[in-house]
Amino acid sequence: GERHEGYLSEIDGSFEPFLRYLPDQPPPARGYPLLVYLHGYAPDLNSVNGSHLPEELADIAGEMGFAIVNPFGRSNTDFQGVGEQDVMRVIDEMASRYSIDPDRIILAGHSMGGMGVWTIGAHYPERFAALVVVAARGDYYHWREVDRDTLPSYKRVLVDTEFVPAFMLPNLARLPVLVSHGSLDNIVP
Repeated sequence: GERHEGYLSEIDGSFEPFLRYLPDQPPPARGYPLLVYLHGYAPDLNSVNGSHLPEELADIAGEMGFAIVNPFGRSNTDFQGVGEQDVMRVIDEMASRYSIDPDRIILAGHSMGGMGVWTIGAHYPERFAALVVVAARGDYYHWREVDRDTLPSYKRVLVDTEFVPAFMLPNLARLPVLVSHGSLDNIVP
């Protein structure tokens, strides 16, 4: 079932929570497949008022026998910088605490979490079996309709470090990616 867990971060000594789900059945010989589910933006999200898993997702995981982990990612960091490091640490924590198949880790997220999927997936494609992006922006320049060459060089470095620009797409060439986005989304068209 579901349980809140956490770890002490070497970055700043803070306790970083995460929510994990394990199915009732024992893990297969190779270990549980793992779905890493990144939450969307929530203005009142904090380490005490943490996120939750959609009930339907936990039901499917129980039926199909896979584990889920929902990293806190320092709340609303867009899963970038220290938030990205926390996601990778949570994956490592799950692998050290439970029987997880390292070849069947799927990174999924919606909205802000989907943006984190693009970023983390492009930075660590070798760590994932697939990506699932729901209602999230990808390339910053396309999303904001900005010509990269018109920005000062320091801003290009910042954007290219924190957001996945189209030139990083070759990193995803061998990774299955499912993208779903509704045409009525008024936040990220």
